[in-house]
Amino acid sequence: MQKLMAIVCCLSVFFVSFINYLTTNRIYVRMDLAYEATYSYLTKMTMRLEDYPEYRHDIPVSFINESDIDSENTLNQVKIFSVDFPEAMSVFDDLDSLRDVDSKTMIRNEKDIVDFCKTFLGFKLEIVPNEERIKMYENDEVQDMPVYPDEGSIRKIGEQIVIKLPG
Repeated sequence: MQKLMAIVCCLSVFFVSFINYLTTNRIYVRMDLAYEATYSYLTKMTMRLEDYPEYRHDIPVSFINESDIDSENTLNQVKIFSVDFPEAMSVFDDLDSLRDVDSKTMIRNEKDIVDFCKTFLGFKLEIVPNEERIKMYENDEVQDMPVYPDEGSIRKIGEQIVIKLPG
């Protein structure tokens, strides 16, 4: 009887360990795919920004989402994959319920974009303060802008470059 209990315990420990191994592996694969998607997206965006005729490195950049301000007139987080995130990543949707696991991107806000560009792309961005970003969101010219990656989604307005993102 003791031998049977020992075998059952060993099999249980093995099974739990194996399930944890599979889950951890899926988390790391999703994290790597999110990194690659973010890297690709921001590489293209910074290339388009650098190609924009009025861009200089000392001009601050403002990232504006289509629906950027919530009911309390505060800024929502920047969403870069809210519309066209790779469909193949839906296989990992069950991991969204796990605590402290990023879902689809390594970007949560403008500061993350700046940090990602600096760390992984070697591209220094200066962003505008939130107060100016709220004012810019309310600008009629920004409201009429198309959404990135469409032509005209990057524009100099006043003393800043505005990039209008989906979401």
